[in-house]
Amino acid sequence: MGKSIFLAAMFAGFVGSPPISQQQHIPRAQLEEMFAGIQAQTTWNINGNMLWGYFFTSRGKSELEKIAVVLKRNGYRLVEIREREPKAPQAAAEWQLHVERVERHTVDTLYTRNGAFESLAKDHKDVIYDGMDVGPAN
Repeated sequence: MGKSIFLAAMFAGFVGSPPISQQQHIPRAQLEEMFAGIQAQTTWNINGNMLWGYFFTSRGKSELEKIAVVLKRNGYRLVEIREREPKAPQAAAEWQLHVERVERHTVDTLYTRNGAFESLAKDHKDVIYDGMDVGPAN
């Protein structure tokens, strides 16, 4: 994918994270900061078509596979489902789903998309929407 900027949902991981039902939307102010930072620090046209990557995590792979099917039907490209290293020595392994699609976003549309992905994650056992990254759509 090349150079990208990653913005995680700041609830990454299961150890010490609030239960899924208590997690909050990625704050709109954080998205505003991200857009402003990209405009100030890169030559990217953040208002144009960009390659947006989206991440989901879970303790198990099967629920992520179900989400991948839904997202592929909706035009997202499956990048990978991979096992991640545990965040702590005694922590359980974690799986990550990464999908991407070239699309155009504003702060408002990205805020809405994040909300939809958080809802999708809540519909699946032990799945968390973990944030997004963005890079040029080469």
